[in-house]
Amino acid sequence: MKKIKNIVLGFLMLSSLIASAQQDAMFSQYMFNPIAVNPAYVGSNEALTFTGLFRRQWIGIEGAPTTGTFSIDAPLRGERMGVGLNLVADKIGIISTIGAFGSYAYRIKTSEKGRLALGLQVGFSQYTANLQGVNLGDPNDPAFSNNINHLQPNVGVGAWYNTEKLFLGVSVPHLINNSLTDEYKFLNDTDGARQYRHYFITAGYAFDLKEDLVLKPSILFKGVGGAPLQVDFNATVWYLDKFGLGASWRSFSSANILVGYKINEQLSAGYAYDFSTTGLQKYNSGSHELILRYQLKSNKTKIITPRFF
Repeated sequence: MKKIKNIVLGFLMLSSLIASAQQDAMFSQYMFNPIAVNPAYVGSNEALTFTGLFRRQWIGIEGAPTTGTFSIDAPLRGERMGVGLNLVADKIGIISTIGAFGSYAYRIKTSEKGRLALGLQVGFSQYTANLQGVNLGDPNDPAFSNNINHLQPNVGVGAWYNTEKLFLGVSVPHLINNSLTDEYKFLNDTDGARQYRHYFITAGYAFDLKEDLVLKPSILFKGVGGAPLQVDFNATVWYLDKFGLGASWRSFSSANILVGYKINEQLSAGYAYDFSTTGLQKYNSGSHELILRYQLKSNKTKIITPRFF
């Protein structure tokens, strides 16, 4: 009975992944770490910044996604450019991916407080499918006799615009459709399992409600071939620019609660708890996500962007 239940859960997870066809790691606090989806963001903090994020999805389901990221970015040449490095480790079931991507952004001053950045990302990921680790009825099944290990190069592009209250971003983090099987095919390959290009549009604005209260709504559109458009709506209220409490909704997937705390001028923390709104809610107790950000500021650092965007 337990084996049958695990098989059913496996098909539920697989059908959910196939229906969405979205392979890039998913984050509820995307607005706090835009480097994960847009290379043009690097340098926008106008200070050397370290950001770490860890996510456990669908607690209670064996093999559910677990993701960790660590990024470093900084401005260069009087904030006219930005550079960054983003490390990602993602695991779901027998499949794991580890990636490293370097980013460069050229920033153009469009007004006293506005900046437009154009970004490029280059790197690679190591894709592994542990087929030999699958518990089979027939241990001699040739389809599971060898693991899959691919080193996959990729490149991405993005654009980012911000003022002290507004941000807009458009990006395609991975342009190459690498094969996920033993046949190496690139770019426009439509046969077999492969990576899909993901298209992101993000936007947010800070509204002053009162002297001590700021409302920061944001939205993310995520598109990928063969899947419906996914939309994330988020709104967080900040008190004294120190305490944040908000909620978000991911289309036909989850409802989320977000909490943020600015520990001091350099260190910030955020936490998100996601409730599944699909059939998976019967089998999991939610998802947890934690983010930490440290900014190495100097007395000469001038920040024009909201720090918790």
